[in-house]
Amino acid sequence: MPHSESFPARLTKYRKSNGWTQKQIAKKWHVSPETISAWERGRRRPDVQLVPMLANELVMDRGELIEYISASSVKSKESSSRETYSNELEQNGLLVEFKNQESCELYIRKEALHATKIKVLTIRGDKFFVGTNSLFHNVVEERRSTIEVLVLSPESGHITEELARKLQKNSAEEIRRGMHRSLDYLKDLARWHENFNVKCYNEEPNFKLLIFDDVMFVSSFAREVPKNDQNAEMFMIRGGNALFAGFEKLFDELSRRSVPPD
Repeated sequence: MPHSESFPARLTKYRKSNGWTQKQIAKKWHVSPETISAWERGRRRPDVQLVPMLANELVMDRGELIEYISASSVKSKESSSRETYSNELEQNGLLVEFKNQESCELYIRKEALHATKIKVLTIRGDKFFVGTNSLFHNVVEERRSTIEVLVLSPESGHITEELARKLQKNSAEEIRRGMHRSLDYLKDLARWHENFNVKCYNEEPNFKLLIFDDVMFVSSFAREVPKNDQNAEMFMIRGGNALFAGFEKLFDELSRRSVPPD
């Protein structure tokens, strides 16, 4: 198929060349016939979690498919003025600000697909690695990247009863149990995948860092708000500048102070 052919055109040609109705291909892909119809008309776009399957079925480059999905998804999450501003900054290789992590997840997924080296500093890592619906599940399974993950130790002194009250949890022990479950999953990934490495740090979390070769996503936990994906702004930074180098150095120094989980 020519590179310029759109997703709706590719899908329609693929379905018809196989002699399938929209109902038949919907059953095959576990979606509704209405969804297939909307995809073919360009009225709706697939969820990014379907990218690996759709790209394989349609012989379509994953990056190209993500570009198609993100073209409308990002616009729906940001105002037109912010979209224009962000695009101009991105083209100039400067800082791009997003309202929160959720509003830039399509960009994060896109960078993860092509990165050869990934570094992640986070509190638990659930959103990125735990379960088949996590952001980087397919990246881990394909073993094309080396992945280094730093997560907060469940035994960190930062986990207090006061923190539990702020997070509306019953106790610090409840938080620790959840962290241990996540860490056990990450330890299993490290056992199963030689390209995956996890360490624990004990310091109070100040930043979330996602580093993909020469592109980085950063958010800060400095504000007195709940530490979640909706409340913290996230910034995309391209490499080749002091800010990028400084955050990567922070990651590397913390990694040296961190230890493998028991």
